[in-house]
Amino acid sequence: MSARSDYGVGHPYVATKQSADNFMIDKVQPKLITAYIIFVLPFLIIDFGLSVVTDTVLFPADIIITPKSDIKDTNSTLKL
Repeated sequence: MSARSDYGVGHPYVATKQSADNFMIDKVQPKLITAYIIFVLPFLIIDFGLSVVTDTVLFPADIIITPKSDIKDTNSTLKL
């Protein structure tokens, strides 16, 4: 929901894009990869699935409504 509160409506599949950006497994330190897979990855998969469902439900509104601002490309970094 943070993607919707940050960017509002009018941007199709913005939450899905934000969730996909969180899968940055290449940023995880090698010694913490097992912990990342066990404790973080399942929640990211659930978040991605819920984002796809939410974006699909809100897709008609995103197409009709003109966005008030452009999406800034801000890739967050995962720090473990």
